[in-house]
Amino acid sequence: MATQAKQISGALAPAPGDIWGDGERTCDQRYGKPQFDRRLSDKILSVYNHAYAADEVELANKLRVLLEETESREIAHCERPGASVLDMPVRRNSSAVRQARLWTQFVDARQGYISLSIRAKSSAEQVKSAYDGMRTSYTRWTVS
Repeated sequence: MATQAKQISGALAPAPGDIWGDGERTCDQRYGKPQFDRRLSDKILSVYNHAYAADEVELANKLRVLLEETESREIAHCERPGASVLDMPVRRNSSAVRQARLWTQFVDARQGYISLSIRAKSSAEQVKSAYDGMRTSYTRWTVS
């Protein structure tokens, strides 16, 4: 990315957003903000994931309902007559609701593995099976 610098008092000032003056990355890019604005459903999904992982199940259930409603509205907004390409948010290959379901499966599998790991009467086969299930759930979540 080329920098368009301005002359200020004999020194070159970086272009807006290029606070480091390297002409390569903006502040947002340097700190990992995606190059597109996240959908509201993505933001709700993030809070849902945190709540469910923290065992705040009641709150997570409320957030999941809100996530489903929000995603339905986003889809309807994009499919309305006269919608332009600019109205359509950048979409992942899967929906936020599907992501939530996969996250829930992973967290549940992780909890099962932890429970079996600390239980004295668990066999090595049970622990390995739970571990494999947790890995499979994690892989499904990360590649979706």
